[in-house]
Amino acid sequence: QKAALQAGDIITKLDGKKLTDPSDFFINLLERPVGKDLKISVTRNNKEYNLTIPFELKPKPDGRKLAREKLGLILGEISPSQAQSLGLPARKFVIVRAVVPGSPAYYARFKRGDIIQQVGQSFVDSIDKIGQILEQVKPGQSIFIVRISFSRGFISQYGTYLKVR
Repeated sequence: QKAALQAGDIITKLDGKKLTDPSDFFINLLERPVGKDLKISVTRNNKEYNLTIPFELKPKPDGRKLAREKLGLILGEISPSQAQSLGLPARKFVIVRAVVPGSPAYYARFKRGDIIQQVGQSFVDSIDKIGQILEQVKPGQSIFIVRISFSRGFISQYGTYLKVR
């Protein structure tokens, strides 16, 4: 018996109950508590195998680490009250704490104090959200970032494509 699902396996039972419709499997996953293992039967090469697969949450990507490695940004978060004191709406924002010299963000002229408003197609208000997006971007690809910048009493908004390293 092989202990993992393989390409081509056909799931026939879940927790000992025959699956009559493919949606039955997905409905069960939606209702299943995290930590309760999946006990499934599969048909593989005309043989039936019983497997136990852990049902766990995927760990969150480390947004701080990904932003530093891929873009050269050292990020932090600001609270709604801190945002308000900067003249922004009272909600959470992601702020640039530092820029790594020689990085894509450095060459795009990001600076300490910039607010990251959008990454790719998504508006962001947490480093976790940025991590989820950056996890999908491969080295060499470009990603669109909208930032708010403060200079000489003015607030400016810039959209920039950064090539991920």
